[in-house]
Amino acid sequence: MTRVIPFVCSLTFTIAVLLVIGQFGVIQARTPAYDAMRFLSDCPVDVHGELQILASGDETLRKQARLSLDRYAMKSVACRKAIIGSLMAAMDKPELDLNRDESTYNIWREGADLIARLGATEALDLLIAHLDLTHGVSTSFSMNYQPAIRGVLGIGRSAIPKLSFALRHNSNPQIRLAVVFCLSGIGGRTAAQAMRQAIPAESNNCVAAFLRLAMELHNLQTKSARKQLTPAEKNTLEYAEIGRMSALACR
Repeated sequence: MTRVIPFVCSLTFTIAVLLVIGQFGVIQARTPAYDAMRFLSDCPVDVHGELQILASGDETLRKQARLSLDRYAMKSVACRKAIIGSLMAAMDKPELDLNRDESTYNIWREGADLIARLGATEALDLLIAHLDLTHGVSTSFSMNYQPAIRGVLGIGRSAIPKLSFALRHNSNPQIRLAVVFCLSGIGGRTAAQAMRQAIPAESNNCVAAFLRLAMELHNLQTKSARKQLTPAEKNTLEYAEIGRMSALACR
């Protein structure tokens, strides 16, 4: 009898663990792409067809597709889930190269803008993981050529917690550079705090220099908002703003 009890306890524990793992697996499966499959039939628009148009080279057709997806995403939760999930699946391809395939660049540029307009924070992990994606000359000041950065900036303050985490834990210095760019562009006390806390542990010279520049820029912008800048500080602010736009080119 004494041998049966431990066996029963062990069996009960094993079953409990399997149940937990099973529940966790279900939770993990409920990604935006999973929701897209569930809700596509509830959305009265050809989502995949519209996404193909977004990837095309016809600006007129892309504009019509943008308006259509915007309109339907606003109409119902089901449509929003279907559109965002399908869009993320279309953007999240292996070995992405925005220069090699113009349709890939188009879907990222249009997709990042749509994600921002819809405030789709569920796409932040995807955007942040691709903050180093560029099209053409990476030193261009236009965010049109860096769609993931453009999308994160469009989402704004809601992106700060995930940006803060990436700044501390992402191993790619080019992504951390872009994270600092986004945090300094979003601005505010919480973004500044995230950058300030990251300075002591930052090992990359480019990222560390950008963090110090971003903090100086934040302090000058705060003084400017309070109309407390000296003439010399006004000049420094202008140079700091130019330096921020150039910092992504640091290698």
